[in-house]
Amino acid sequence: EQAKTLLNDAVRQLPLADVKNQAKLQSAATTATRIVTLADGLPNTADGTLPSADDYAALALQMGHSSSATDSDGSGAALLGSVLDRKIWSEVNSLAKLQTLLDLVNKFMDRAATPETAAALSATDFQTLGLDISGKSTAEQGAILAAVGTSGADGQAIKSLPLLQTLIDKA
Repeated sequence: EQAKTLLNDAVRQLPLADVKNQAKLQSAATTATRIVTLADGLPNTADGTLPSADDYAALALQMGHSSSATDSDGSGAALLGSVLDRKIWSEVNSLAKLQTLLDLVNKFMDRAATPETAAALSATDFQTLGLDISGKSTAEQGAILAAVGTSGADGQAIKSLPLLQTLIDKA
C-alpha cells in the first residue's frame, strides 16, 4: 500500500509514454518498493544496494546535478539513499518530500563541487538530512560547513551520512 502511494504520485508526473511503457512503469514500481523498504528508520542497507540516479528518475524525481548524465559516480544518488535509509516512512511518503530531500542532497553536492558559487549550507540543512550539528560551537559549525566545500568536487567524500558524520567529527 505504501509503495502504491509513491507510484500513484509518479504516474501523475511521468510522461504518458512512460506510463504506457510496461518496463518503465515496472521500474517506477520497483523503486517505490525499494524506498518503502529503505524508510524503516534504521541504517541497515548496504551502500551497494541503494537505488541509483536512474531508479529515482524512473519515479519522476527531478535529479538535477545528481542525474546519471551529470554525476557519473552516483555520489548524489548514494547520499539520497543513505538519507532515506535512516528516515521513517512518514518523512518520505510522497514525491514532494522525496524531491525536497533530493534538492537538499544536490545542494550538498553543489557545495562540494563549486564551493565558491554554490548556495551556502546551514545547520538546518544537516538536521534535515539527519545529522545534528547544533551542539557544536559557532566556530566548529563554520569548520563543518567549510569542510563540505573542500571535500572534493566529485562528492565521493560526502556520499553517505557516515562520511558526513566523519566531517562533523573532525571539526
